[in-house]
Amino acid sequence: MKNIHFTKEQYSVEMPHAKNFSVAALFVLIFAFAACSNPAGDNSGDNSPGVTVYAAGFYDDGNISKACYWSGAGRTDLKFPSITGNYSTVYCITVVNGIVYTAGYYDDSGVDKACYWTGTTCTDLSIPATATDSEVGGITVVNGTVYTAGCYSDSGVGKACYWVGSACTDLDVPASATHSYAGEITVVNGTVYSAGSYYDGDAYKACYWTGSACTDLDVPASVTDSDVDGIIVVNGIVYTAGYYYDGDAYKACYWTGTTRTDLDVPASATDSYAIGIAVVNGTVYTAGDYYDLASGIDKACYWVGTARTDLSGPAASAGSADANGITVVNGTVYTAGDYYDLASGLDKVCYWTGTSRTDLYTIKETYYKSHCYFIVVN
Repeated sequence: MKNIHFTKEQYSVEMPHAKNFSVAALFVLIFAFAACSNPAGDNSGDNSPGVTVYAAGFYDDGNISKACYWSGAGRTDLKFPSITGNYSTVYCITVVNGIVYTAGYYDDSGVDKACYWTGTTCTDLSIPATATDSEVGGITVVNGTVYTAGCYSDSGVGKACYWVGSACTDLDVPASATHSYAGEITVVNGTVYSAGSYYDGDAYKACYWTGSACTDLDVPASVTDSDVDGIIVVNGIVYTAGYYYDGDAYKACYWTGTTRTDLDVPASATDSYAIGIAVVNGTVYTAGDYYDLASGIDKACYWVGTARTDLSGPAASAGSADANGITVVNGTVYTAGDYYDLASGLDKVCYWTGTSRTDLYTIKETYYKSHCYFIVVN
């Protein structure tokens, strides 16, 4: 899940348990295009000129944390208006007609302000006059209109919302809910679908919204927390990917409508997470990772239905790896993510064609978090 930044003091309760990523790739959006214009940046370092991967998040320059994105062309810093802020970050990214769109928040004198960037230009998002902190977790662009999903804090209560352009729409939750957030968004035939979770006083409950109407997702009775990390709508059916916590471990799953399907992991695995989702000809593809007790590292993987395929970095020098999204083009599965290279001590952005890995570029910043990826397959 996206590690929504609001603290316990701001929300009065902690947000859902976030995976402790060794390479903190917490959100992914992947699209495929049968044909598209040449995206921003170049493919330097890319062994296959038909594939371009963008990573986004932030880095620490020694003074402040700066929102940015990376591509084969290197790092692009994102501007924000505050001259007194100490940090900014990106939680989501998409690329349309060669234009890079990112979204997240920036610090304005101690207040987090939700925003999105078109290229490097920042646009603030509106919230009610009584609200304080706000953040964006998901972004999509349709016919030139930017749609974002996130939340804001009003009197210490987190409220899920989405924005069309900069205009805010609140999302409904049950009367028992005290806090909510939306971290995923898609738009189909003019209808806005978003997904995330809400806190009902006992647990965080995975859900999605059609417009502003909330639909709960099925989890076992023993579950304490659940969350959604991917959403797609195909032929009017809402598919979501995520996980739930049963008191012992996090378990990867996806939902078709509200019906849950658990995903296979080895007997040696503990926590597992499904982050990206695609649906082709009725088959559900998901991507994520699991923690393997035997090796002591996170292992990237994807699932076709419930059948798992493991992905890896170099056999001799790879630490933990994460697959953070998925798309399928002409029957071939593409996933994007990164792995920690033990030899260099740096993180390498990569993609897999099936199980064949292509290294793209190394993120050289020594302190950074890459929250999201975007892959273009020509």
